[in-house]
Amino acid sequence: MAAGFYFGLHYFKAARLLEDTPTSRVRSASQGFVSLFGYAKKAAEQPLLKSPLSHTDCIWFQFKIEHRQGHGRNNHWQIVEKGESKNLFLLDDRGDECVIHAKKAEITTVYNRTWDGSKRWPLGEPHSDIYQKEAILNKRFDLAISFAGDLTKRMGHFVDILNLGKYRYTESLIREGEPLYILGYFSSLDELDHLKGRKQKHRELLKEWKKDPKIMQKIDTNNDGQVDVNEWQKAVKLAEDVAEKKYEAQLKDTIIHHIQKPKDSALPFIISSKDQHDLISRYKWYAVLGIISFFAGGSFLTWFIFMR
Repeated sequence: MAAGFYFGLHYFKAARLLEDTPTSRVRSASQGFVSLFGYAKKAAEQPLLKSPLSHTDCIWFQFKIEHRQGHGRNNHWQIVEKGESKNLFLLDDRGDECVIHAKKAEITTVYNRTWDGSKRWPLGEPHSDIYQKEAILNKRFDLAISFAGDLTKRMGHFVDILNLGKYRYTESLIREGEPLYILGYFSSLDELDHLKGRKQKHRELLKEWKKDPKIMQKIDTNNDGQVDVNEWQKAVKLAEDVAEKKYEAQLKDTIIHHIQKPKDSALPFIISSKDQHDLISRYKWYAVLGIISFFAGGSFLTWFIFMR
C-alpha cells in the first residue's frame, strides 16, 4: 500500500520534470540537472556489443531469464539470471558528444522482446565480462534447473508438456543511431580540471626526463656532469611547454561532457529511446496506477479492520 503511494508520487514528479525541463544542447547546457536529446553512439574505444540472448548488435542491453516451476495452480516463473551491460556509451548531439553513465538509470527502450525456449541460454552462455550479473540462484535449485534442461534435450516435447525445462527470456536494447532522451545530472571539464590535467602531464614528463640519462645529459648544458639550479629551471620551463602541447593534443580526443545520476536522490535519472511525449504519458499512467493501488489497499484494510 505504501509502495503504491511512493511509486505514484515518484512517477508523477518524474512526469512533471519531463514536461517542465527544457531540452538543452550539449554544447551550451548548464552544469546541473538538465534534459538532453540526441542519438545513441558507441564510445570510440569500445566495440559494438552483442546482446546475450538474441545476439543483436547494440550499445546497451538488459536481460532477464526466468524458469517455469510447479504445476497447475502452483505454476510460476522464477528468475534465474538477469543483468545489464556495463560499457559506457555516448549521446551524439549534432557532433557534440556526451558520455552516458547509465548505472542506476531508469531506462525505457523501443526494442523490448519476450519469448520462450527450452534452454537456459537460447544461443549459448555469453562471456560474463560484458555484463553485470545481478542474480544467481542457490546451487541446489541451479542443479535442478540443469537437470530439467538435460531432460528437455533427451525427452523433447514430453518434458515441455510437464512444464519442465521451460524458460522465458526478456531483453531490452539500445541500438546505435537510435534517438535518445535523457534527464540527469550534466557536468563538463572546467578550467580547474584543465589546470589539474596540465600539471599532472607536467609532473609525469619531468619524472620521465629524470629517469632518462640522455635527456639529463642534454639538460646539463655546461657539461660539468651535474644539473645546476639554472639548468633545471630551464628544463622545467621547457617541460611546461611540451606538456601543454601534449595535453592539448590529448584533449582533442577527450569527451569533456558527462551525464549521470544526480547526487540528489529526489531527482530522477531517465534514459529513453522512446518519444518524449510517449514517455510522459507512460509515467503519468504509472502514477495513476500507483495512487489507485494506494487507495484500493487502504479501502481493503479499513474494510478488513471493521469486519473483524
